[in-house]
Amino acid sequence: MDGTNLANRVTLARLLILPFIIFLLYTGNNLSKLFSVILFLLIMVGDKVDGIVARKLGKTTKFGKFLDSIIDKFITSLMFLVLHDFGLVPLWAVLLIVIRDVATESVRNIRFKNEAMPKRSKFSIYKTGLQYMTILFGLIVVYRSDSNINLIFFDQTYLLIMGTLVYMTIFFGYYSFIEMLLRDRMATFKKFLK
Repeated sequence: MDGTNLANRVTLARLLILPFIIFLLYTGNNLSKLFSVILFLLIMVGDKVDGIVARKLGKTTKFGKFLDSIIDKFITSLMFLVLHDFGLVPLWAVLLIVIRDVATESVRNIRFKNEAMPKRSKFSIYKTGLQYMTILFGLIVVYRSDSNINLIFFDQTYLLIMGTLVYMTIFFGYYSFIEMLLRDRMATFKKFLK
């Protein structure tokens, strides 16, 4: 199996884990909710592994980057909807996150068709990490709501922490989107001047 195929399989495996997480969250069993947290950690690790595999084997491709980006956004959008259903993320925030992700992928898709896949900025990579951390924290809150463990500090602050993470996710998401548009425009302008 070549590196491209292996990296893409890791990417697709992350997508295949997602239904199990959602199923485990809705079974109502505390242990199953803990397993959903563990499985989401696997998705997070897989997001790093697929890129590392492709880079180490020198098999990074435009399609692989495109697939990884689409799956990242599908996973995060769906998980934010699930967290909304559990009362942890307001609907307006979910809509802003999904709209931003759809807009970003639309721009990236246009560039992909024109053989000029825009490079992800460091800020965009941090944004994805922040989204994953927000979802992970939300899953821990869902697990904690069924747990008998008494954590007074956590119980008093989790809504504040969750709200802060959601606002940061929205801010970083839109900042990285605007940065991508400006970078894309500058690249187009420089080509025009040549």
